[in-house]
Amino acid sequence: MNPFTAAVVLAALVLLAGCGPSSTDSLTASQAATGLGTPAQDEAPVTVYYLHRSFRCDSCNAMERMTREAIRETHAQELAAGRLAFESVDFQSNEEYARRYDVNAPTVVVRWHDATAYRKLDELWGLRGDPEAFRSALAEAVNEALEKNEQVR
Repeated sequence: MNPFTAAVVLAALVLLAGCGPSSTDSLTASQAATGLGTPAQDEAPVTVYYLHRSFRCDSCNAMERMTREAIRETHAQELAAGRLAFESVDFQSNEEYARRYDVNAPTVVVRWHDATAYRKLDELWGLRGDPEAFRSALAEAVNEALEKNEQVR
């Protein structure tokens, strides 16, 4: 491999390294939002966040699109009823999200229970090549959050 090709490959690897998952599932306080991409404090009991960096690579944009589409396909009734919301948030510009969800790389977060609990879904990055498995894993996490939210009412 010539030096130019090696440099291009190295640059691509460095760029892509920042697009993967951050860390494991956890519970903590969080913030609410409603509507597809329209924040409104404390209105939706369950919110799916796609937390991303300011600079967005193709993989990051695809991850947001897949998440948004999966939510629309699997939970249209909950979205329409206001029991579920989706929001895309730049965690570098909104550092409170980075602190609150312990985020240092793009990820999907599902939060529930009056904004007091959440689960990070870093495993979705590994499912990008299998849309059905991606949709299923996300739907399972959202259903779990909706059920937990109902249990505390």
